[in-house]
Amino acid sequence: MTLFAILGILLFTLIVLFFYNQGRNPGGSLASILQRNPSEIFFKGMLHFVPVLILLLFFKRAVPLSFKPFNFYLFYTVRDHLLPFLIALAGCFFFLRKKDFLELLFFLSGFYSLQALTGVIMNYGHYEMYILFLLPAIRMSVML
Repeated sequence: MTLFAILGILLFTLIVLFFYNQGRNPGGSLASILQRNPSEIFFKGMLHFVPVLILLLFFKRAVPLSFKPFNFYLFYTVRDHLLPFLIALAGCFFFLRKKDFLELLFFLSGFYSLQALTGVIMNYGHYEMYILFLLPAIRMSVML
């Protein structure tokens, strides 16, 4: 399950890229649909996650976890989904030249794969299905 959390988003990106190429250019090479180097965009997404990690750690420390049902739901929704997505979306608009599907896909892939890796490292020894399976699956659906 740890491998799914770390490598699932990367493999998902490659599968989406393959099917995107088949739909756009049947039988053609991937080089014809990639205008820019995808690894450059991927590493931009990874670099954009570093300040987000600091914000997420600050949010986790500053906002106390309440066990009232709605506050409990809202805490994890904002910390794990909404805040990273909004900051990643802002990074896409500020750092990407052309905002086409492939650039967004690779940027979010770099962003979310580093987020999954830090989640696995920060929760070392205390693994849960939420961290190892559910969060990467939700992030994959957000990338589409």
